[in-house]
Amino acid sequence: MRCEDLPKLSEDTASALWERLRLVESALENHSGDAALKNMEDLFQLIKAQKIPFSSVCQIALLLQNFCVSLLFSHNLPAEQLTALPTGSMELLENSVREYVTETLSRIGRTEENIDSIIYKVKQYIDQNYSTNLSLDALATMVHLSPSYFSKLFKREMGENLSTYILNTRVERAKFLLRTTDKKAYEIAEAVGIYDPVYFSKIFKKSTGLKPKEYRERSGADEMERKIKS
Repeated sequence: MRCEDLPKLSEDTASALWERLRLVESALENHSGDAALKNMEDLFQLIKAQKIPFSSVCQIALLLQNFCVSLLFSHNLPAEQLTALPTGSMELLENSVREYVTETLSRIGRTEENIDSIIYKVKQYIDQNYSTNLSLDALATMVHLSPSYFSKLFKREMGENLSTYILNTRVERAKFLLRTTDKKAYEIAEAVGIYDPVYFSKIFKKSTGLKPKEYRERSGADEMERKIKS
């Protein structure tokens, strides 16, 4: 939503409307139904107080509708079932916009309820397929979400982005293989889905503070010490 999308009004009126529209938009983005409806009520009160022409009000309502549609699309949700905005009267238009906003938030809310199962499914898939090419697009498609929304969702729920989670999973598996097998570092790198041994050594050291060979040697020394003590 952009300020220039507003109908042609006086500068002060357009500025006040823009401020309230941004508050509604922000509340919708944060999935805050109460705040969205409260700010929308304030918006329509301003519209009535300023006696804004009904044709201009229809344009403002259309801006809100378009933002709701964009929000649904960003969550990979359809918007075609939402009702068209009426143009018969101010009351009908206001009620319709309110219902539109409420339905938008309701649909997003139903999706949010399934977040735990979505994240669990993705984590389980990564844990079982870390040696394969794991892309954002492929994982998003697997859970029927748009890549941009899935990326934001994963980071919000996990506290780290998807690529970092995948990388950490591969490093943890590599650590296990270094401790329990005699495989060479490049073989372990390939086994965990990293086909550049130089890059593998670099990210392994960044994660553990040790090169793969150093990690194996230290792990072996630690294991020997534990056996002696026992």
